[in-house]
Amino acid sequence: METLLSHFSSLPRTSEQASVLILLVLAVQWVCGRRLQPRWRCALWLLVLARLALPWTIPSPASVFNILRVPAAVLTVGAGRGVEPQTGRAPITEAPPSKPEGAAIQPWSGGTIWLVCSWAAGALTLAGCAAANHYKICRRVARRHPFMDEPTLNLLEDCKALMGIEAGIAIIETGAVQSPTLFGFVRPRLLFPMGLASSFSRAELRHVFLHELAHIKRRDILVGWLTLALQVIHWFNPLVWLAFYRLRADRELACDALALSFAAAGEKESYGLAGILENKRQMKERITMIAKFNKANRGLTAAICLLAGLGVVTLTDAQNQTRPPVDNSEPDASKGVWVVRLEPIGDFAPKSPGEFLQRASQSGAYSGEKGQIGYFRTKKQGDKLIGSFLAYDPDQLKAALAKVPGLKVTSVEKLTQEQLAAYEKLPQESL
Repeated sequence: METLLSHFSSLPRTSEQASVLILLVLAVQWVCGRRLQPRWRCALWLLVLARLALPWTIPSPASVFNILRVPAAVLTVGAGRGVEPQTGRAPITEAPPSKPEGAAIQPWSGGTIWLVCSWAAGALTLAGCAAANHYKICRRVARRHPFMDEPTLNLLEDCKALMGIEAGIAIIETGAVQSPTLFGFVRPRLLFPMGLASSFSRAELRHVFLHELAHIKRRDILVGWLTLALQVIHWFNPLVWLAFYRLRADRELACDALALSFAAAGEKESYGLAGILENKRQMKERITMIAKFNKANRGLTAAICLLAGLGVVTLTDAQNQTRPPVDNSEPDASKGVWVVRLEPIGDFAPKSPGEFLQRASQSGAYSGEKGQIGYFRTKKQGDKLIGSFLAYDPDQLKAALAKVPGLKVTSVEKLTQEQLAAYEKLPQESL
């Protein structure tokens, strides 16, 4: 449960940062235009996949998020840790030396439960539709025998040898697809619409084979499954849908370019007529790329620098996003540090430090602006827990805590340096 909370609460921020990267990729593609070769246009989208898939980032002074400062849209479902957006201060500046059972997992609020259920409903619906479609094609393909035309199979083997592909690939004619499609992961099969193989010339079939084998050589099947998984997780972000739509279009262009690099001289014009069965916009892009294709590896250094630079500034995070700034340094007793002790009253009976802190955080009592330093501690006293905070200004903290129902300040004590050092070592206790 704690792992689920951690991953779910980080989804909004991950998706927001990915959105920034998507807009940057679209801008780079627009600026570079056709000067950027298809494989590099496609490679830019791999940065988006990496940003969506990585559960963590490394803070860096080079990160674009130092400038943009994408807000940390993390749900308040834990023990209150995080950076206050108004002050930049960390509400809890110290983790307990020992992890009491139940202290890290808090009851979900009604709003959080609604968000989790809405996200899960969307993700399960999309995953279910994808699984149902895959199963439907599997059933239809399983009923068909492999295509056994010897000249066609020999042509496929010649294309495999030319491109250095050793995987066994069966050709299956089926009404489940409208255009040549690779299906399967461990044992890929090439699905042809019914009658397509017999209606194409040998040269046209060769172009189709080169294009589909380019998908295998580029490992596009694996990328496709990863894309589907990330789309299920981030289904709520329309920019993710746009990015994956453009990824698929650029992937086709990259496969065309790779196939043309293995095509014989003078085949460019005839290739432009084979296997183009997409919508009009994709058809126009592919025909334009084919017409301007050049086997020369132009702009390799510039493309690598562009990818590396974009990765450095977008796959990293802003510095000091999860750590307190300098003014939240270790408490110093020479400045005057007080410990403010409080206990639960009435119907409030916390069993863990997390429950206690969650109640104390209400009504702005732990906003970072009420004179407290942090260092929340709990201790068993008979059949109940008592809690305590450190503060530079105990009067402000007392006034704030007085507004929280179920809590009562019992004492305020100024600490010496020795007492402060001993306090910092105290564990958090649970009932």
